[in-house]
Amino acid sequence: MRKWYVRAIELNYMRAYADLGQIYLSGRGVRRNYAKASSLLQTALEAGVLGAHGPIGEMYFRGNGRPRSYAKALEHFLLDPAPNIYTTELAYMYRHGLGIGRDPEGAIKWYRTALIKGRNYATYEIGTMYWNGEVAEPDSRAKALAWFLLGAGYGGSKSARMVERLKSELNRVLARKAVVHAKTISGEIIWDMAIFGYLNKAPGGFSE
Repeated sequence: MRKWYVRAIELNYMRAYADLGQIYLSGRGVRRNYAKASSLLQTALEAGVLGAHGPIGEMYFRGNGRPRSYAKALEHFLLDPAPNIYTTELAYMYRHGLGIGRDPEGAIKWYRTALIKGRNYATYEIGTMYWNGEVAEPDSRAKALAWFLLGAGYGGSKSARMVERLKSELNRVLARKAVVHAKTISGEIIWDMAIFGYLNKAPGGFSE
């Protein structure tokens, strides 16, 4: 595969610089080489290949091949034509105030985007934000449980363990509130309606 990208580069096809740079960045089929990745991606970016922004942002985010800089990582992620690829990194930075002022609502926005892309881990992350008081909203405990229930319903092991733990800490009234929240969220994110069967049974595991 690499030889075709090299040939494309010889023909001055600039997108190939970005593609080959990502191959060296990931080590997919070649020995990982951050220096080559950085050079190729920079050449592509300077030639106007906007898709090079995301991988360069990833290098700044992880400190691989470029000095770690969350501010520069954020800038490049947001300039990429497909920032939704980097929802995990963006949510993390907004949540913890890295490269930008701490913004819990912004973090939740990116976690929700991750969920639309099928990344179920984000249910647990949003749930912990509500549970830990990172988001100041009424019914935060019910909302936290709602996210954990959604995560558990879709096979998330961390969310499932949290639901089991909370059965001894929360009552059935609050669990019913959580189910209402969870159904609303499910409708917004357009998940499979089969989740409603799991949610309807969920309060039964909580004490009166």
